[in-house]
Amino acid sequence: MDGSGAGSRFAAEGELEGERVTLLEYLRAYRLALELKCAGLDAEQLARRSVPPSTMSLLGLVRHMADVERNWFRRVMAQADEPPLYWSDDVEDADWAGAVADPAVVADAWRAGTRRSPSRSSSSPGRQTSPSAPPCKMAPPPRCAR
Repeated sequence: MDGSGAGSRFAAEGELEGERVTLLEYLRAYRLALELKCAGLDAEQLARRSVPPSTMSLLGLVRHMADVERNWFRRVMAQADEPPLYWSDDVEDADWAGAVADPAVVADAWRAGTRRSPSRSSSSPGRQTSPSAPPCKMAPPPRCAR
């Protein structure tokens, strides 16, 4: 990315030094991309399935990524004994299937997502995101303005 055009919102704010910094910057950029896709959508729009009979939705993706990051950062890397967020013996793909058009489900998924790893906010480093605010109600970060 050259720092101009639409790709600039994902660009790092300088040269990346080191493996950890590079990894966290990629994670930040992908979180920001997902956050921007969800911005301005209500619970029904977030839970809308892509193509029947698929269970895939943006809300399902937020829930899935919260669980994936929790698994890697807490269970694998920190070796903490914590259960998965959305696992169920009764429901296959519970992270996706449980993504229903309910504002409480949206808020819960967003809270779970903001507690998932070393970089608590999915946006730029200085920005604080309210853990109770779902991504659909968040304004884009200032550096994303066109």
